Amino acid sequence: MAMGFFAGMIAGEMTDTNHVGMIAAFEWQPEVEGFYEGVTYQNQNADVSIQYVNSWNEKGLAMEYYEKMKKADVDIFYPAGDAYSVPIIEAAKNDGLSSIGYVNDQASVGGNSVLTSTVQHVDKLYRFAIEQLQNGQLAGDVYTYGFDEEVISMGQYSDRVPHPLQEEVKRAVSNYKESGLLPNQIEDHTGQP
Repeated sequence: MAMGFFAGMIAGEMTDTNHVGMIAAFEWQPEVEGFYEGVTYQNQNADVSIQYVNSWNEKGLAMEYYEKMKKADVDIFYPAGDAYSVPIIEAAKNDGLSSIGYVNDQASVGGNSVLTSTVQHVDKLYRFAIEQLQNGQLAGDVYTYGFDEEVISMGQYSDRVPHPLQEEVKRAVSNYKESGLLPNQIEDHTGQP
């Protein structure tokens, strides 16, 4: 959920049209709710369009959703699916729109049109899990790993993302690693905005 939240903070702040879009593979992805919450945390006036491809690989349907969202004035896209993130990032770049990369730092694909990326360090995840297994700390269960274990990080920021926003997200990630709470949860927890 956290990586979607931080991506949403960037999208919510950077949108010019107050319309952002996420093209997700599946509804159960935690980054879906996180993205929505991050956008609305940062920009209560933003409209968040979310479409589900129901596949990691269905590029054709993902591109159909991209075209529909573009016509609906979406100016920032978060393609949360393996096989179709690159085509959407390339299309956004070619259309003069922005995107947030998924899985890898995708600035090399979209240049400055990629505001940042949510990077999943699968190699670190495997090493972390193997170490836990070797130390007898990995029982048969479902585990969630993220920023704390450094298996998820934010990618490089586009020059278009203002430095104060970059610093705000960096602080939010740091606070999340310390407290386990996202910015909207901290406010809810303390009772203060």
